[in-house]
Amino acid sequence: MFQQGIAGALELFFRAWMPFQALVGEVTGHTVPVFQRVDQAGYRLPLDERVLGDTDTLFVFGLDHLLTEQEASADEIEAVRNWLTREGTCLVLGPHHDVGISLDMNERAMEYAHHGGCAQAWSPERRRLRP
Repeated sequence: MFQQGIAGALELFFRAWMPFQALVGEVTGHTVPVFQRVDQAGYRLPLDERVLGDTDTLFVFGLDHLLTEQEASADEIEAVRNWLTREGTCLVLGPHHDVGISLDMNERAMEYAHHGGCAQAWSPERRRLRP
């Protein structure tokens, strides 16, 4: 019924968000758009003012960046940083697996290296990313 491989997994991921979108739309009266930085056809939509201009809450999920070699550009990082200076914004980051959940320090070291040594935590009181 669904495509096999990454494309099918992404279809299921987006399909699973449909009840959430419907509920939030019903409660708030605002639709919940979903954007893909790179869609299944290869079209790119970077995070910039087109996406962020009318956004209060942004969920960013990393799913298969190792296979697609996706990496946030300097312009995207700057756009999100600027967006976070706006009053009332909320950024939710969802890595593609539970980084740091293991009690095994060797596994944690592998995950840290796997993520380029740049694992970061969100600091809402400072409204910036901190290492």
